[in-house]
Amino acid sequence: MTARSSLSELKNFTSGLVRTSTPRIPPLPGFEGFEEYNEQIEIWKKWIAWEKSDPLVLASEDVAALQTRIKYVYKQALMALRFWPEIWYVPRLL
Repeated sequence: MTARSSLSELKNFTSGLVRTSTPRIPPLPGFEGFEEYNEQIEIWKKWIAWEKSDPLVLASEDVAALQTRIKYVYKQALMALRFWPEIWYVPRLL
């Protein structure tokens, strides 16, 4: 049941995520695409924070699986947000 509810929660906030776009340089504030780019950044941040919050309760059973899931999200975000400086700094996972 935990996995099912977590999946529906994950789908809710990643539904607007565009993962097929090629990385582009972030537009400057006030220029075309700035709002859309920031929306994508916020969705990626939410997904990373969601994985770090451990909704599947993996920390008590399988720490390696939790770290693998967090690394996966960071790698996916890095592919989409290659030119966003904050994504290159990955703090300690646990």
